Amino acid sequence: GKAHLFYCKRKGRDEFFYRVDNNPAIQLVHTLYLIPKTDTQAQRIGTNNTYWNQLMNDVNCLNYSAERLKSLHYDIGVLVKYFNKQNECWGGDVKSTDVLEKRNFQITLKPGIDVAQAEGKAAGAIYEDYNANTGFRVGAEFQFSLPFYHKKLAVWFEPAWQSYSSSGKANQDRTVSYQSFELSLGLRHYFFLGRDVSLFIDAAGVYDLPTECLMDYEGSSYRLGTNSFTVAAGAGVRYKRISIAGRYYTSRTVDGRAKIGDSTFIPLSNDYQKISLIVGYRLF
Repeated sequence: GKAHLFYCKRKGRDEFFYRVDNNPAIQLVHTLYLIPKTDTQAQRIGTNNTYWNQLMNDVNCLNYSAERLKSLHYDIGVLVKYFNKQNECWGGDVKSTDVLEKRNFQITLKPGIDVAQAEGKAAGAIYEDYNANTGFRVGAEFQFSLPFYHKKLAVWFEPAWQSYSSSGKANQDRTVSYQSFELSLGLRHYFFLGRDVSLFIDAAGVYDLPTECLMDYEGSSYRLGTNSFTVAAGAGVRYKRISIAGRYYTSRTVDGRAKIGDSTFIPLSNDYQKISLIVGYRLF
């Protein structure tokens, strides 16, 4: 059509641009600003709605009045409907795109602290309940924002390394040491609160690859090493490049066996569960 509408979201803020015929794209101006306190009025927020005049002068085949345009909200649904009507008047169709959106793909460093506990079993019976302990984790997240729903949904993949070690509650000589690589693939939903601030919730499937899992049994240390799958869910807040989130992981089990005598083996397993506090710094 004659008039084209472009939409993007930068740092959590909706922005719109328009183009008439083959002229350059121009931003529809809508900004908030702070009005200082005076002797008669308190400090307040003002609004610059220049986009009303821009639309009246440049995209107004139906000759809407200034009063009518003041009811036009700076909203993607409202503006798309407006451009549709104007293009129908001109004999064309609306054309909207989000090609001006930046950073659909993001990479974020994700160090953090885990609070974990484990339970050792021998032949299916509880052998030792280990003390809760803190451990460190470090990872890198790769996120891609989906090109619909105002880009509030994102797919993310995070490889991370984590570690945990502790001693038994009943017998402190019984120890466990656990280190692994976690491969998480999940979906995240953002709630944009302003230009720079957003809340989010997410969930993921986590494939765990132990690099070391040592469990003491009857005075000897045995290596457990089976891969496992678990589920994680979390929530957090993001401000500009910084984010902080809490994440809960369901229990995972690592299996092995202990040799008893010359030819007898007994199955061993370690049930491991944790919550994490994760700090993120977005590189780009």
